[in-house]
Amino acid sequence: MELNQDAQKSILEAVKSKIEPAYSFVDELADSLSISKDSAYRRIRGDTLFDIAEVEILTRKYDISLDQIFKLENSTVSFQTESINADSFKFEDYLESVLTNLSIIQKLAEKELFYSARDIFPPHYYQIPELSAFKIYFWLKSYVDHPLFRDLEFDLENLPQGLEASLEIARRSWDAYMKIPSTEIWTYETANITLRQIEYCYQAGHINQRDSQLLCEKFKELTLHIKNETQIVRKYNLNSEALEEGASFNLYFNETAIGDNSILFKMGEKKMAFITYGSINFLATADKKFCDIIDGHFQNTMKHAILISETSDKIRNRFFKRVLNKIEILSQRIAEMNDTF
Repeated sequence: MELNQDAQKSILEAVKSKIEPAYSFVDELADSLSISKDSAYRRIRGDTLFDIAEVEILTRKYDISLDQIFKLENSTVSFQTESINADSFKFEDYLESVLTNLSIIQKLAEKELFYSARDIFPPHYYQIPELSAFKIYFWLKSYVDHPLFRDLEFDLENLPQGLEASLEIARRSWDAYMKIPSTEIWTYETANITLRQIEYCYQAGHINQRDSQLLCEKFKELTLHIKNETQIVRKYNLNSEALEEGASFNLYFNETAIGDNSILFKMGEKKMAFITYGSINFLATADKKFCDIIDGHFQNTMKHAILISETSDKIRNRFFKRVLNKIEILSQRIAEMNDTF
């Protein structure tokens, strides 16, 4: 495993991909290695190769895989991840990490987000406090098995203590996402996740009839808002008259494939992919080959899907009518049930 010009270039590119674009790369490198700016420039140009100690510092600080740098295994892809838990990585930390990623990308001159929707992209929910609170409650109770939520019932008039901080971070995530040009691919199944979650919680006695029906009404409100966004091909704040405040929004309808909640960010020539696991945790990588594969998957899926934003009024109306009908059917079914409380 010998350091050469190609390996040094790979390390520099990996470090550069981990720092915010607003930061000076040469200053970052000089600070990390405790060397002068002139010495940092020599390493960037390749006039001076990193020594072993410097390689160790950079790979540890920026979590860079040596296997990837030295191409020890061409089929290996390095991912970054941190799973939600009750101790070292709380849900607030998870939301903050999502917000940080969205905020960094939002500031870039060139950016675009692609999302394959098994469930509606969470920032959409974050516009509506009631839906946002319910989704966070469900994730913590059912997916994370958070000890404070195991025996906790959901009550919109008495939300869990401390949930306000999560709701605020979530709202800011929507604000950042709203300003990123986005393309989402939905199916008829996309809205079903939240409907099943509401129905399950009601039947299990975790939520009362009043709140269950209110969530259905709020879900209708969100669905109609997203429909309006597809019609004008732009995101904007719910109930706002400033329709030009957000970035472009393209929505594709895929009749066959089921989404997997995978995400691809394209930032000029750079790409970053996020793959979900455990329902809400995610793996992140900037590996070029892997990101190109994910990009190819999105492009191929869109070729076989129908663009329902701006054009295709008939298909768009039919699609959202079907979603709204599903919400109404659940609301009526809950109304006819005996309250489990």
